[in-house]
Amino acid sequence: MASGGAMTPGTDVMRCRYETDDVRAVVEHAHDAGLPVTAHAHGLPAVEQVLAAGVDGIEHCSCITESGISMSDQLVERLAASRVVVCPTLGKTAGGTPPPGVLEIMKRTGMTWEARLAQVARMHHAGVRLISGADAGIHNGKPHGILPEAVADLVLGGVDTAHALASATSAAADALGLGQRKGRLRAGYDADVLVVRGNPLADITALKDVDAVVLRGAQPKPGRA
Repeated sequence: MASGGAMTPGTDVMRCRYETDDVRAVVEHAHDAGLPVTAHAHGLPAVEQVLAAGVDGIEHCSCITESGISMSDQLVERLAASRVVVCPTLGKTAGGTPPPGVLEIMKRTGMTWEARLAQVARMHHAGVRLISGADAGIHNGKPHGILPEAVADLVLGGVDTAHALASATSAAADALGLGQRKGRLRAGYDADVLVVRGNPLADITALKDVDAVVLRGAQPKPGRA
């Protein structure tokens, strides 16, 4: 938690929670143990701090300032060059209202959803490694099962569809260290398959029209509510 969180009372998303040396110490000790580090970072200072500290992933990477989203060309270039993985946590229900904390930040800074989508697409086109996650379950505007909307938001923002799909499959598997057995349809890989009615390359919303789910070669039984 390199910055405060929008859902955490008493914290400020614009402020860093730690000194850079402390974050760097976490990264160094984790790497010595063979572990990656992902940092939650909303505010621009926290994004710059964790990038300098050498984290492997950044959750959100919103780059929020008091006047909205601010991401310089130099910062985008550094993100791309570092090969850090960025999960922008897009996805929301149609017509859903953001949580009160998020609404307050948007009002305070002038940040808009459209600006956020454009920022993420800009990172993609600059070569930043993007994967899809959704912060699912934090609010009724972001319920569990919202990942298809997160992928669709990438396309809406200007990311080409093939890369958007990879952000939730092969690129995500690579980022999690599972790229040698998951995220792709290949001989010898785990047979994890999502079957949809339609072609998501032509219409990304087909991801929501699920026909079957296969997990390691078998269809899991539906869970009980």
